[in-house]
Amino acid sequence: MHRVPAGTFALVIALMMAALSSVAGAADDGSAAKQKDFPGIQKLMTAEEFALAGLDKLTPEQVRALDDWLVRY
Repeated sequence: MHRVPAGTFALVIALMMAALSSVAGAADDGSAAKQKDFPGIQKLMTAEEFALAGLDKLTPEQVRALDDWLVRY
């Protein structure tokens, strides 16, 4: 089993938060608007980054749950 180093995952989350803050800045009217504007983690990362972070092993439902969490965070 391939394990992603914790530092790599933390970097991915930090980059996602930076991307999310730029998207969410224009949508301060609520989480529904933020969710609508958030393109999703898979679209923000290259296929290689997505795979290196181990996110390609998630089900579509798990990716959506991660996207939802990122928007709420």
